Amino acid sequence: YLKLDCLQPSGSFKDRGMGHLCLTLQQQDAKKKNDNNNNDNENNDNPTTTTQFISSSGGNAGLAVAATGQALSGCQVHVIVPETTKPLVIDKLRQTYG
Repeated sequence: YLKLDCLQPSGSFKDRGMGHLCLTLQQQDAKKKNDNNNNDNENNDNPTTTTQFISSSGGNAGLAVAATGQALSGCQVHVIVPETTKPLVIDKLRQTYG
């Protein structure tokens, strides 16, 4: 039995951890929004339905959050990279995840 993390979208093991974290946070966010809508007596014409993930990584963690956000519906991802990030990583983020 082998875990071939090199075959993950980001090329590392971080996809599994970030995937679990983002899915858990999205579920908690949805529950919180549902609870707020049930307790809110006023009619909200424009409820927010997007979960936002912000990553400050110029490496595999940033790529993993971007891949997870793309896989989950109703998510918006912002990856903030340091100035020292390799151009290859920036290009992969832009080309693959917008």
